[in-house]
Amino acid sequence: MSTDDLTNGVISYCFLAVFQDMIRLFACYNDGIINLLGNDVTLLSQKRFYAFTVFIHWTHSVFALSI
Repeated sequence: MSTDDLTNGVISYCFLAVFQDMIRLFACYNDGIINLLGNDVTLLSQKRFYAFTVFIHWTHSVFALSI
């Protein structure tokens, strides 16, 4: 692989599009978790904790992709 392959316009645009989609997905997922933890008082605390841990693992994977 050469530097010309990495500076290709198509590859750069695809990376930008994937990164923008990932940011939008993060925002939607974050809003969902906030609504789940804040508004739903009928949800059991064990399920809240599970939803929060899933969110934390997903957040770590998103940040690992962005680095």
